[in-house]
Amino acid sequence: MAATPANEKELERILVELQKLTLHREQLNNRLHMLAMLKEFRQNAGYSSEAVCPTDEKDEYGKIEEDLKELSAKKLALQALKEELEGAGFSSTQIYDPSNNEIVTVDKPPSHPAPQIITDVEKLPRHPSHTLCPYCGQYIITEVSTEIGNTAWLVCLASTFICCIAGCCLIPFCVSSLKDVLHKCPKCRSHLYTRTTI
Repeated sequence: MAATPANEKELERILVELQKLTLHREQLNNRLHMLAMLKEFRQNAGYSSEAVCPTDEKDEYGKIEEDLKELSAKKLALQALKEELEGAGFSSTQIYDPSNNEIVTVDKPPSHPAPQIITDVEKLPRHPSHTLCPYCGQYIITEVSTEIGNTAWLVCLASTFICCIAGCCLIPFCVSSLKDVLHKCPKCRSHLYTRTTI
């Protein structure tokens, strides 16, 4: 079958439509991903089951799913038309059913590395970290707080010995890098570890 200018124009139109459909599917999948992240955030924040997934979001989930099915059907129809125009028409034994033949998209990997889970609580750094709580057995991000420790007292004492008695010796109590860091579990509120400065 020779390619005519009308066929070429129709092929160009189909390719543009396929690109639009692909972009629209990606946007809908991103919207679904955002709704899932919002639901997970609400669950982690401790909202009630109705607040976790309100009825209007359930309706939006359903509408997006329907739109994705329609886009899959349109994409399959356009691909069949494209192949027919290119001369690679379908044989009569092949049956393409849009309801059974779904288009699968693969998400891109995240741009940031996966969080490192520290299993030994004695290796926890001075900032909130991912770990496994030895008390409740949950994977958590630790809560941190600071308290005045031995290092602040030693620096205060040393500054007193070098004649900093006009209040300058109290400065170490205000410097957070000289304080000890306490790690707590946000779920069971257990004290996990104290990271000292020394």
